[in-house]
Amino acid sequence: METQHCPSYALVYQEMGQTFRDLPINTSEIFCKQLAAFLQGAASRHQHFHHITSISALKSILKSKRWKFGSALKCNDLQEINGKGDKEIWANLFSLSLSHGDEDNVGMWNMYGGNDKPNKVCITLSQTYLSRWKKEIEEGTIPCYRYLQPQKDETVKLKSFGSVSKVSLHDIVYAYGYRNDCFSALHWGNNVLSLRSDTSMMDPSAYASLTSFIKNSAWEYEQETRLTLNVENEQYRLKDIYVGIPDYIFENMIIRLGPYFSQPLLQYQIQDELDTLPANIKNAIISEIAISYFNGRIN
Repeated sequence: METQHCPSYALVYQEMGQTFRDLPINTSEIFCKQLAAFLQGAASRHQHFHHITSISALKSILKSKRWKFGSALKCNDLQEINGKGDKEIWANLFSLSLSHGDEDNVGMWNMYGGNDKPNKVCITLSQTYLSRWKKEIEEGTIPCYRYLQPQKDETVKLKSFGSVSKVSLHDIVYAYGYRNDCFSALHWGNNVLSLRSDTSMMDPSAYASLTSFIKNSAWEYEQETRLTLNVENEQYRLKDIYVGIPDYIFENMIIRLGPYFSQPLLQYQIQDELDTLPANIKNAIISEIAISYFNGRIN
């Protein structure tokens, strides 16, 4: 099979000395594992990650000191969970969706954070602290809970599914050709991995090792990175899990008010929640409140 590459974007896969175009092209499990490793490596090199949400969700995060990871079965791309990956993994997978692109992506502001436009915010996390949080979740020093509020017997255990790790931070690659039921190419950034038609070729998105790594090209504007957790969910049948948030996440997060935000003084809307935090964390959050460039510039 052949490859194509956009020369304007040549981010090197540092660990293997490869660019996206240099990944060996075959449809074996080996290729799928290499692609998954590439996307995990790519996520490790972004400087910042953005998560658009509502004021009410932000209040919950501050008050409970827990961050909701939603069940993959509730994701908005039904084609992804119905047509890609492994059903058992999907049933036990929970994720936090982030974007490694522009923090002021107008499409994202309109798509996420609920229907109440004036009450949307973007939470920005740095690579340093997100990676540290991921590592501590994987080591078990950061607990994962069944409930938003403390209750008895509430923690859940993470697990691996074969080659799929129990915790993963990875970029999403976008598949072209699904509208014609013909898998033709993968896009990541400005890189294109093109595939020739081959009757013996199996769609890479069907492999278990790429569950939650591939979406339809219609979602490419999101430039998504996911932090995913595999949970022993058979006995719980949970719709969400809640992950403990360490102080360093709060101390270093940036909160950006959305383009439709009508009250620039966000701290007064979340004052009660801020008052539950230590003074140094409260002051750090207040000092890092920003506002969207598009505030007052779009209807």
